[in-house]
Amino acid sequence: MRRSIFVNENEKMKMEIVIGYSKNENVYCELKKDKKDILEFLGEDINGDIEQYTIVVKRPNFKDITEMSKGTVSMSVDEGFNFNIAASRMKKMKQLIIDWDFSDENGEKIPVSDENIEKLNPSIASLIGQEIDQLTN
Repeated sequence: MRRSIFVNENEKMKMEIVIGYSKNENVYCELKKDKKDILEFLGEDINGDIEQYTIVVKRPNFKDITEMSKGTVSMSVDEGFNFNIAASRMKKMKQLIIDWDFSDENGEKIPVSDENIEKLNPSIASLIGQEIDQLTN
């Protein structure tokens, strides 16, 4: 069977994450695990339920990769090679996340937007960014 040399624009990848909060509002998040494991980890320090979410990303094509790399890499004689991993992950998230099931306090779905991605808790954004790096390696 011959494979296409082009990226299918409809191809999607999913990641599932779990989020828990401690009583002092520290965020605990990682790729989907059994809720029991997280409850054991947080123990009596848990504040509320363990939340499960799904994030859907599109498979990047060459254009996407080019757009995402703009402004994240620099090289100069004085400073050498610099790569801004946080900026790179932010761009990837904005370019590739096409859906998620995050909701607000009233249960209303929060739309995927650049602004909402920017407002994510840094721990949650870091996990999502790392997983997008793995999915798009």
